[in-house]
Amino acid sequence: MPKFALALLLACLLLPSVAFADELTPQKTADIKKLISLTKIDEAFLKMLITQFDGSALVAIVESGAKITPEVQQAVAEVKRNVANEKVYGPGGLVDQFVPIYAENYTRKEIREQIRYYQTPLGKKIASTAISDAEKMSEVFFKFILSTNKEFTQRMQEALQEKGISPAQQHTSVPLKKD
Repeated sequence: MPKFALALLLACLLLPSVAFADELTPQKTADIKKLISLTKIDEAFLKMLITQFDGSALVAIVESGAKITPEVQQAVAEVKRNVANEKVYGPGGLVDQFVPIYAENYTRKEIREQIRYYQTPLGKKIASTAISDAEKMSEVFFKFILSTNKEFTQRMQEALQEKGISPAQQHTSVPLKKD
């Protein structure tokens, strides 16, 4: 019993220090923001946000009755850039919202190890190509999905025909179960 009590006492004394050893401090927040910058995650989301604004910009131009001139295009580009920068880097922006995600998954030591890695030549190369690599992989995946869906549909139709289910039967609706 005394060993159990000693173990319990040690656990009670040590657990709070372990639990709070890696809280989200200003230093850890700064390290996470540095890691986000080094990996260029912020730039990827900035680019996506600016692209997302294209549709809204076109609507605003049409509603204003303005003609699309080089001056209008320049003004639109400037507003898109300014708003996107504010929403990504400003207080409460995307970078600030990403910090807790990193904080939840990595200790400050792990964040600092990643920072050191992304400052190496290989880390810099990976960070500089990751976005374009991901875009290219997305294009490949989209084409892959289209071709795979065609094959899946064909094989599904063949499987249904083998089971004696005619195309007319395939189009009848099946009642959904309600929970």
